Amino acid sequence: DRESIKRLLIAGGIKSASIVMLPAAMPRPRDASLAPLIDVVLDTLPGSDYFSTRAAILDAIPIVTMPGRMFEERVALSMLSHLGDTAGVAASGGDYVDLAVKLANGAGLRAVERERMRTLLETSDLRDMAQYVRHFEDALIRAAADTANREVPR
Repeated sequence: DRESIKRLLIAGGIKSASIVMLPAAMPRPRDASLAPLIDVVLDTLPGSDYFSTRAAILDAIPIVTMPGRMFEERVALSMLSHLGDTAGVAASGGDYVDLAVKLANGAGLRAVERERMRTLLETSDLRDMAQYVRHFEDALIRAAADTANREVPR
């Protein structure tokens, strides 16, 4: 979908030379030298990407995502909601493009978003993945218990 996404971004007013799509890769150590060069991370569609979302959050890079209905389509939404930052969550394809263009073309807005993400991250357990996983497991256990205690309609 790279070419389709690129055409949409160009149609939205982003210069072709400004668009860089990093190749998909297995998890690897973050390259901090890339962070200052990235204006915005566009979450993959339809499946959401945990690794790029987490790296973007840790580097305070604004993220644009459009969650679907399935779990694997809502990973970025889950992490951003947990952080308390849903400014980059789009409700539609048009919203997704509009948010991406606004962030790509607005250096002042990006700076505000980065600072807000840094502030939220200071108190978030997303900095400590072991703690984040424990909280996630606790939420799953509570959800399973709630489901087991509900009467199933027939």
